[in-house]
Amino acid sequence: MTMLAALASSLPAQEAQPSPPPEEIEPVTSGFILFTMLQKPAALKCVIGTNNVVLDATAEPVGSGFTSSLLPWRPAKASLRALAKGYQPAELPPFLKPGETPVVVVQERTAGSLSFSLIKNAVSRDGPFYDAINLSSQSLLVVTANGKQIRLPKGERVRIGTEKTMKFSVKDGPSDTLESMEDPSHLILFYTGTDNKIGFSVVADMLLQ
Repeated sequence: MTMLAALASSLPAQEAQPSPPPEEIEPVTSGFILFTMLQKPAALKCVIGTNNVVLDATAEPVGSGFTSSLLPWRPAKASLRALAKGYQPAELPPFLKPGETPVVVVQERTAGSLSFSLIKNAVSRDGPFYDAINLSSQSLLVVTANGKQIRLPKGERVRIGTEKTMKFSVKDGPSDTLESMEDPSHLILFYTGTDNKIGFSVVADMLLQ
């Protein structure tokens, strides 16, 4: 018997102590969706603080049209940074208010320089909606939405429908039918892909309240 074992055997028995409760997971009170608009695929990495990697495309470069799921901003007081070889990095200080889930766009401000831009949540939320925004290189997109022709000026968010089903087509561009079992609150992002063709991505426009 070792000295430690002998000492342990001579001590009075102690009652078992309950295990400490598991650490509570911080609830998600706000977040963001990451969307990329780059002129060519890049080995992009986006990080909050030093350890929270929210996008690692170093193995599979991304160009225009990558869309993430909803990402919590953690740590809450740390900045979001976008890094890619051959580019000047971009930094976005924390800005979210409780409940907000905007789209954060990673793009090129100038050749060889990354930047962030924001698409905030819709202000008008009285009922279900499909909104669309023209982020493409074209100054104007003409979209037919549920049979109605709608003009989308560049950078302007426009409500194109309030029904659960949205059938749309873009002149000289994509078309699709979107369906939602529940009342929709969605944003359609139209962009110019690395092939110079118009593409689109659909994201949920939600508030965490």
